[in-house]
Amino acid sequence: LVAAALVASSLVAGTTVPVWQARQADRRFQEVRTLANRFLFDVHDAIRDLPGSTKARELVVRTGVEYLDRLANDARSERGLQLELARSYLKVADIQGRSGVRNLGQVDAAIASLTKAIEVAARLSPSGQDAEAGRIRVEGLRVRAMTRLYNGREGARPDLDLAAKLSESLLQRETATAGDFATAS
Repeated sequence: LVAAALVASSLVAGTTVPVWQARQADRRFQEVRTLANRFLFDVHDAIRDLPGSTKARELVVRTGVEYLDRLANDARSERGLQLELARSYLKVADIQGRSGVRNLGQVDAAIASLTKAIEVAARLSPSGQDAEAGRIRVEGLRVRAMTRLYNGREGARPDLDLAAKLSESLLQRETATAGDFATAS
């Protein structure tokens, strides 16, 4: 009886500890995500207009991109994290070199970050069924096209054509969904 009780208690402890550790790890991961977002966006925005802050802004962006790239390798199965990642790449591209906004003048780096955002969104919705991922993809294509165009780089036209095609598809899908909703009401 004592041996059976010991085996039962070790089984309970053996399943309870890993569940607790998984919850702790998830909580720590969420805290790191929050810290990274604050660091990358809030800190950058706070120092953006300070005279002489270019080097600090470059450091913030470089560190942020390294974090996002590592996260991209670990987050392939979690949709919400992938969407956040794609949005973060869009924001980083703004800081790096998006035309029309105050940026670091890193056009090639901005195009690379926009490409990563587009790829993440495309993986989430290869056939365009996910509206949120589709909108991020369209925004990335549009901004990448404008960045290329304003900086004399090739490739703007194909990006604009694909963005227009995807936008039309999203609009048709949303119109059909709205029509289905109105019919059901």
